[in-house]
This record gives sequence, C-alpha cells and structure tokens, in this order.
Amino acid sequence: MGKHWAVAVLVLGSLAVPGLSPSHAQELEGASSMVRDAFATLLGLELEEGVTGDGSSDIYRSILDNPDAPRLLTYLEVGGNVCRARTASALQFPGKWAVLSLTLTDLRQVTRAVAYGSLDDMIAERKPLQPNDPDARQLVLEGIGLRCTRRLSLGSDTGKPVSTCSDRLDIAMTSEAQTTHARKALALMAEKCGITVLAN
Repeated sequence: MGKHWAVAVLVLGSLAVPGLSPSHAQELEGASSMVRDAFATLLGLELEEGVTGDGSSDIYRSILDNPDAPRLLTYLEVGGNVCRARTASALQFPGKWAVLSLTLTDLRQVTRAVAYGSLDDMIAERKPLQPNDPDARQLVLEGIGLRCTRRLSLGSDTGKPVSTCSDRLDIAMTSEAQTTHARKALALMAEKCGITVLAN
C-alpha cells in the first residue's frame, strides 16, 4: 500500500466513523441491509465493486485488473432516516495524493424522474421516456440539493474543502442485471420515501 493511499484510508476512516453516540448507533442499526443495498445500486456501487460490511455500514473497494488504474474506496451508511445516505470516499490515481469526498444523498428531494433509451439520448436530452418504460436504459432523478458533496485533495496547498451540490442522480440500466437491480431499488425507495414521480 502506497504512503499516499495509506494516509487517505486513515483520514477516510476518521471521517466516516466518528465517535458514535448511543442515539447515532441506534440509528445505524435501524437501517436495514436492504435499504443500504438499494442506495448502493442507485449510487453505482453495487455491480462493479467488492463489498464488505459490519452490519450497519458497507465498504466498497474498486476491483483492479490494471495496476495503473485509479483506486476507489467508498464507505456507505444510512442512519435513522432511510431516505438519506452518507458516503465517504477516497479516490487515488497512481503516484498522486488521494481526493476525499463526503456526500449526502437525500431521496426526499426528488421531484422529477425521466428516462432515456440510451446514453446518447440522455446527454442530448432527447426522446424522453416514462421512468417505468421497459425500453429505458438510463434514468435521471432530479431535485434541488439531491446530492451535496464536500471534497478535499490531500495534496492541496490550501487544505480547504470544496462544497458543491448536484440536482440530479444518473442511474444506468444498460444490462439486464443493472435493470433488475435498479428497478428493485427504485421501487423500495419510492415506497419508503414517498417518491410519487416513480409511481407506476
């Protein structure tokens, strides 16, 4: 393990696993693995990465076939409010300092959902489909402040985090497995979070 990556893992651990109060610990216990799995699917963590967990949170590590590829480590937890998930991730390119990101995704903010038949259609915002259309291959959830992130580069001269918010979440459904997992996750979270725009 390189020095820069080791530092990133230590810092990520300190950010992602603070001293838990009893009430916080109870919140984490209340988040079922089914909900965490649903968030993992919607955030693109499930299908391409290896996962380990401790019963209240999950850690995803990128599986590398190429040693020159960037490494990604993501910690996912869901507290007492099942509609909100927090992720803490470290992304490192070979020979570079890692970039740490803390992101809060709040599905209660979703006010619009639109699907597309291909990635090109999504990029061009053409030929929109209903979210439950069987021909959908890309799905976009939209809402003000849907995902907010604080990002810090360990190699930054300023040492100051940068905060941004995104009003959309893109979900790929290009394979049968992705579609099955995404539909299941969307149905679960639509029910739990009252996302009416996903109602069939």
